[in-house]
Amino acid sequence: MIEITLNHRKPRDENRQIAYISVSGLNDYLFRFQVGDIPASLTTDQEVQDHLDSRKDELHLFCLRKTYSGADPWDFKDPDKSELENFLDWIDAGHKNKILVGHDPEKDEPIYEYEEIRNHTFAGTHPLRYPPSQADLQEAMAILAPFSDQTFQELEDRVEQDEEFLKEISLVILALIRYIDHKSS
Repeated sequence: MIEITLNHRKPRDENRQIAYISVSGLNDYLFRFQVGDIPASLTTDQEVQDHLDSRKDELHLFCLRKTYSGADPWDFKDPDKSELENFLDWIDAGHKNKILVGHDPEKDEPIYEYEEIRNHTFAGTHPLRYPPSQADLQEAMAILAPFSDQTFQELEDRVEQDEEFLKEISLVILALIRYIDHKSS
């Protein structure tokens, strides 16, 4: 289950405000983005947080659509289920888009193939402003250490061959960005 955290908010116009949020609990990633249509009548952080919590399914679906860019859960349009439930069923079934590739004249029916939509990291649109722990820096440095004696070309070749390696590098970069962002603010 996802968890939504309000980081900060600011007025957008006389009717709306912008909430900068973090969403955790999805694919071990932390999503950061803004929600720009929060009613200005919500005056406390708790009221805004309650409003965001009431939109949890909508924000969960937003994160999934960013993670599985190009997803089309064609076969999972059960009217008795929510759009989020249908999307989660699509993921559980192998996250494949159904693609029409032709027509079989003998059987007078369409021919379909399935294309797997791979998930990717969507970090978000706005940096977090919170103090990272010393453990964050130590974790980043420990992950980075095995790569320090490799040339750029060696690292680039390995990234092209190994998706798990790319995820490791992404975690290092995100941890270092979080640390640097805190130090520079």
